[in-house]
Amino acid sequence: MDHRFLHSFFIIYQLLMSGYNCVHSKDNIVKPVSSYNFIIAESDGGLSNRLRVLISHMFLAEVLHNNAHLVFIWDVNDACPGHFLQIFKPIPRVTFTTSDSIINGTTNATNSENFLNKYALKIYPRSRDGFEQTMLNYDVNLVVKKRAWWNIQLRLWENIIPTREIEEKVEDYVKLHNVCNMTSMHIRKTDLDLDLQRTPKKLISYDLFYRWVEKQKTTEPIFLMTDNRQTQEHFQIKYNTPFYPIQKILVYSNITDDGIVQNDTMIMTDTMQISDRRYRKQQHHRKRLPLAVDHRFTSLEHAIIDILIAAHAWDFRPAPFSSVSDLVKMFNFLHRWQWCGCTFRGC
Repeated sequence: MDHRFLHSFFIIYQLLMSGYNCVHSKDNIVKPVSSYNFIIAESDGGLSNRLRVLISHMFLAEVLHNNAHLVFIWDVNDACPGHFLQIFKPIPRVTFTTSDSIINGTTNATNSENFLNKYALKIYPRSRDGFEQTMLNYDVNLVVKKRAWWNIQLRLWENIIPTREIEEKVEDYVKLHNVCNMTSMHIRKTDLDLDLQRTPKKLISYDLFYRWVEKQKTTEPIFLMTDNRQTQEHFQIKYNTPFYPIQKILVYSNITDDGIVQNDTMIMTDTMQISDRRYRKQQHHRKRLPLAVDHRFTSLEHAIIDILIAAHAWDFRPAPFSSVSDLVKMFNFLHRWQWCGCTFRGC
């Protein structure tokens, strides 16, 4: 088992066996505070939805439960094929676990929620809601004025810090291509088109992005963020032509039918393969729609690298209906001024 999961189980074990809450000091030593002072929260959405739920419940633990510890259930699934601690650093006063956890060093898998519910201050229902909706769901507006919520979110988002390995890959790409002085865009097609076929909404059109690309200077490249192979190839073929004196459309890695090509090596995890097969079967039985050509072949690591690179750009064209685009904008607002040498936040 991954050492990060074992660390989570150890912390939960201390919560239960010693009757103490876990607080991480600067030297990462767990210290006792008070008896059984923790809440449990969970999300089964994609990466950006999970992070919104995490941030929201960090504040609920703080404001409604007297700075309680948060135990956050993070299961790997089709929507999110990886764990938080694979791409981000640990967060003080937050413990990540899974639904099927090995507690107290035993080999019997036990449902975390059932095992911990009699000890937790509160178990919150599984959610995909954003910060404001979560605050309204639990009447936080009666305790903290809505005008303060934005600054509270910014403070909590500062805790979402990529691992050093992720940061180094992003920094290398940003420096190589001078991303701070270019624009970026996010195009979401794969799963969204299938979802929109079931609604009165129109499908996402490439025309919006054509117009945006063609408004930019011909001498400036654009970073394209997408998890769709066809979208990536389409824009590369359309715009990487002799008409432009440079390679107009830049991507972090080329998406293939089988996975991601990185440094001439094909990467395709078992989780990604299972996720894709499951999704195709699922979509086949929903109103008999055609099977998806591909669905999120990108790994979680590739996704967060894409997000962070796009967030370095001085201008960003988001995808409609996408919480991932919202995540890019949040990282851009919080950190671009530091990453790119600006003098103020939001530059």
